[in-house]
Amino acid sequence: MRRRAFLGGMLGIASLRIDRAFANPALASITVNGTVVPTMQAAADIGGSIFLSRGVLAAQVAGVAIGAAHFRKPAMVAGQGTQIADQSIEDKGTFVVDADASFTGLDIAGATGDGIGAAFRHQSGNLLVRRTKIHRCQNGLLGPARFVDCALVVDDCDVFDNGTGTGQTHGLYVGAISEFTCNNSRFRATDIGHHIKSRARRTTISDCQVGTDFMGTESYNVDVPQGGDVTIVGSHMRQGPHTDNNAMLNFGGERDPYSGGSLVVTGTAFESTAGGTGIRIHPNADVTARLENCMFIGLDVPVDGRCEVKNCRHDGRLLPDRLHLRGAPWR
Repeated sequence: MRRRAFLGGMLGIASLRIDRAFANPALASITVNGTVVPTMQAAADIGGSIFLSRGVLAAQVAGVAIGAAHFRKPAMVAGQGTQIADQSIEDKGTFVVDADASFTGLDIAGATGDGIGAAFRHQSGNLLVRRTKIHRCQNGLLGPARFVDCALVVDDCDVFDNGTGTGQTHGLYVGAISEFTCNNSRFRATDIGHHIKSRARRTTISDCQVGTDFMGTESYNVDVPQGGDVTIVGSHMRQGPHTDNNAMLNFGGERDPYSGGSLVVTGTAFESTAGGTGIRIHPNADVTARLENCMFIGLDVPVDGRCEVKNCRHDGRLLPDRLHLRGAPWR
């Protein structure tokens, strides 16, 4: 499949080291297929291999935005911790994506646009974002509202200090796409909104820290309002007393969820200093979740909904390995 070929190829791209220690960086340059160009839009219009040197892409030169661009041709953008701050295009965000594209080694901050601007406005095409900091944006990422057959991969990224406090903006807002995968990434300090909200038909979250502390005002750690096939493995979710919603993983909360669907959670810790619920499965989502080797710490209710439990613990106490029905007591 074209989508799966993209995922395999992009994840095999050699990584560029991000040097987070540089101070007073110089202006960065933009090179496309070996030729220096003045703006990211000029680079996007050419497509292909785009290299950004270490430093800062200036916001504007002679009234022309340097760092923001709309990608309509396939491109592979590789930076060295290159900083792009407070730059947006088309009142949508820093990068608008309408083609197969990958972005590696960037530091993107301050994306705005009509109240819901994003570092990445993902409209179509397969998208990979790797080893990138996304912060101080209205949305870290905003995906398509109507279904698009494409895939999104977020790998080894830091997503923090995003959101506007309205509850309508999020760390990552994955749109109606075929497949979303988030690997080895860290989330914190989303202002009222969710760290991750996904409308993808298939969502996979692995080896992630979804909430790295207990200080934020975020709502759900992960919200999959239409359900679908969801797998979470080897991750750690944290929620503190300032949360705007005391459930951590919310599954199928909207009407007319995807038909069928599944929820599998393995080797994952749900840790709260606010009490509340670890996993909430809404009645309109007709699934039996499978939970294995999970820990629920500081929560009033480990799971609200039907689930099969194997080798899971609640505050150190081993939960019975059995089918747990909605509303049945845990103790």
